[in-house]
Amino acid sequence: MRILFAGVILFDILVIGGGFLQGWFPLSSPSAVVEHSEDNFNLEVDTGKTKEDTVMSKLVTAAPTDKDADYVTEPIAR
Repeated sequence: MRILFAGVILFDILVIGGGFLQGWFPLSSPSAVVEHSEDNFNLEVDTGKTKEDTVMSKLVTAAPTDKDADYVTEPIAR
């Protein structure tokens, strides 16, 4: 049970970290000077970027490369 829990936590960390690297979760703070000691940070999910990346990954994985085309069309030498 501990291994499953650790696996779920690790997966979550990887997805969140990858999301930040891909730009899915823009993190910002207000540029105005705050008069009190509280810090404000805004975390947004860019759904347009996630959808764009999903479509792009489907196109990239579905499109055959030149290397694949040569491999499939060349006859096997015996």
